[in-house]
Amino acid sequence: MQSFKDELDSNEALTRDYPELCSPLMGTQVKRYVAQSSNQIRQANGFTFMAKGIDAKTLGMKVGRQRPDLLLFDDIEPPEATYSPIEAERRLSTVLQAAFPLNIYARVAIVGTTTMPGSVIDQLRTVGELEGEWLADRERKGSFFLSENGNGNAEIENGSKEIPNSSSISTPFKNTDSPKYWAYEDREFYESLDPELRWVVDAKVRVHYFPAIITNEDGSEESLWPEFWPLEDLNSIRHTRDFAMNYMNRPVSLSADYWQDSDIVIKSAEKYGNTILCLDPAVKTAKTNDYTGIAVHSRGEDGKVYVRHAEGVRIPPGPELKEYVTELCERFNVGLVYVETNQGGDVWKSVLDGVPAKYRGIHNTEKKELRATKALDFYRRGMVVHTSHFDTLQTQMFAYPKVKNDDVLDAVVSGVLYFLGKPQKKPGVKRTSYV
Repeated sequence: MQSFKDELDSNEALTRDYPELCSPLMGTQVKRYVAQSSNQIRQANGFTFMAKGIDAKTLGMKVGRQRPDLLLFDDIEPPEATYSPIEAERRLSTVLQAAFPLNIYARVAIVGTTTMPGSVIDQLRTVGELEGEWLADRERKGSFFLSENGNGNAEIENGSKEIPNSSSISTPFKNTDSPKYWAYEDREFYESLDPELRWVVDAKVRVHYFPAIITNEDGSEESLWPEFWPLEDLNSIRHTRDFAMNYMNRPVSLSADYWQDSDIVIKSAEKYGNTILCLDPAVKTAKTNDYTGIAVHSRGEDGKVYVRHAEGVRIPPGPELKEYVTELCERFNVGLVYVETNQGGDVWKSVLDGVPAKYRGIHNTEKKELRATKALDFYRRGMVVHTSHFDTLQTQMFAYPKVKNDDVLDAVVSGVLYFLGKPQKKPGVKRTSYV
């Protein structure tokens, strides 16, 4: 504890250094702010806090010889209605070329929600999900890169499908610990990213992605913050654009050119009939290839088509893809594997040889937009329903056609048109004479 004499000495020093900021009080001096305004606080002990708009001049900003050692960015992007891809590029340039250089040794925290496809936060979320997928792939192969900052307690997967730690969650910030493995140290991961996303790795920005709904290792789901967002309430709005954008941080275009919230109906059938697995495959084996879209459709007793499974996976063509398709065929009792052969041709027949279902290839000649329009018509006539919430599929539906990856949607459209796109035979009258 500071002695009374020491306190007097410190006050004397304060009076000597900042005489204009001290006033008599009971024979001693009291500390005052060195500066205080609506956007700045400076205290006599050297602490300085400064708040500025992201577009304000910040380059070279310092107090005396002191540069900031902590940079906080909070919701630096406007809504999509007042934003554009060009402005997003400029905003990123401001962050990287004006704000970050304030102190190359400063700690940085960027917090925000997705406001537009391709926004700064959307790019961060994308890299975070890709890192989770990469680490999951490395876990299966048993090859990792240790992170120097890892705490050794977190689980591996931290992507869009799974979040570390499957125990009960009581705070939305429980999963902020760094995983013990860091994909950034792997050059192959860096090269797998699109060039416009590599700045995240170059700037060494660690992404912590918090989807509102978490999928556990056993396939069960729970709310990220159940006390505030009960899972039942989240599921009631899960089919909407608002949920995709503001709760899952997945970009959704405001244009709404094709699918609307009301087009997605979640319902299960008591019994399923003919079942097909539709495959929109990627032809490259590198990690930079597109996703392979997979969807499973079944005909219900009511004549409707039920989408029972829809996902995008990065699996190269070969034994691994065959094994995964075989697993799905057995799980859903698939009778036909329906493959788009526009890329790869007949090679898919040999890749999938031995799968426990018939094989049929289809070379589509119609434009994607036309096929999507036909499938959308069946959705709006109530002929297509989903048996679950397929987040990736719904994101592609809502953003279409302004979406980078539409592989899952392509697979779903193929299945819908397989069942419902064929011309129906008109019923006729047959007369039989027994004379």
